[in-house]
Amino acid sequence: MSSIFARMKKRGALAVGDTGLFVRELTFGEVNQVQMLKDEARTWLTLALCLVDEHGAQLFQPLADESNEAIAARMKTLGEEHLTA
Repeated sequence: MSSIFARMKKRGALAVGDTGLFVRELTFGEVNQVQMLKDEARTWLTLALCLVDEHGAQLFQPLADESNEAIAARMKTLGEEHLTA
């Protein structure tokens, strides 16, 4: 069974074309967290959780005791300044 998880870990940094950005898949637990939010906040939380570096390390770090809503709002603020559609 460990070989399954080892293969899954290798998918931890998928390149987004030639943009220099990398993403990872959400875990089932993270999908549940995202689904509890409403509307646009879902998109921003998903982005916060999925953005990784080329080694799979999460780029957007939640602050201590930060709620999912707060994470989504902070990601939105940063994303709107730096990301294009």
